[in-house]
Amino acid sequence: MYSLKTKITNFLDYRQYLSEVEVELRSKGEFSHRKINRACGFASPNFIQLVAQGKRSLSEESIPGIVKTFNLSNQESRLFQKMVRANDEKDAIKKVSRLEDLLRDPLVAKSHELSERQLHFYSRWYNVPIREILQIDPQLTPSQIASLLIPRLTEAEVSVALQDMEALGLLEVFPEGRRVIHQQIASGNEVINLALKEFHRTMLDRAKDSLIHLKGIEREISALTLQLGEDDFQKLRERLREFKKEILAGEKKSSEARIYQLGIQLFPLSKIVRSQDVVDEK
Repeated sequence: MYSLKTKITNFLDYRQYLSEVEVELRSKGEFSHRKINRACGFASPNFIQLVAQGKRSLSEESIPGIVKTFNLSNQESRLFQKMVRANDEKDAIKKVSRLEDLLRDPLVAKSHELSERQLHFYSRWYNVPIREILQIDPQLTPSQIASLLIPRLTEAEVSVALQDMEALGLLEVFPEGRRVIHQQIASGNEVINLALKEFHRTMLDRAKDSLIHLKGIEREISALTLQLGEDDFQKLRERLREFKKEILAGEKKSSEARIYQLGIQLFPLSKIVRSQDVVDEK
């Protein structure tokens, strides 16, 4: 077993934890690929390194060996197991649930309270529309906001959303109502990136629902199927980004408006197709 100063409670990604453990052991002259992997029960002499690099994943059966080798307590062992499950989950909905479970763990809940609220904010489709609604009428109650959204929410869901926004500094409460603060939450960590993916996934679900529940005059949904080379793809991608900026720049605040979601998707429907020279057989 190794005595480590690197605390697992400082991490949400078990791969980052393993990377930092390697850095510590190297600094103390105690690192050996073969020795560590053998102690953890792995036949491959560089398996842990491959896991830390994201090239391999841990199975449930492999966790006890790492827990014992790195001298993790029972609580830390439970935390490490949650990390593995949350980080390696492929299903988007289950991944959000597992990450929420990880963020609620007593060992990290206090230090990562902000991360949990960030996950709540971005992974629930209705938070951004609620902010837009409050810019039109800051005095609306949670019950009134819930009744305005499509589909309708519960008052409790809106109340939790407002609490999260306050905690994130996206909303301030005054006697005359709530004031929206235009502050972006920077992306770049596992929690935010996952939450943003879930936000886009749920908004795509809202788009599908609009085909059924809204009249054609209330929506605009169309699509193009294109042939694009890599350079053309990058140029079109940049044009779409500029188009979004142009739309935002032209947005006019009003005392009476509906909240709309504009989704722009550009993704491949095939692998790269290369034309073949046609051989003229005569």
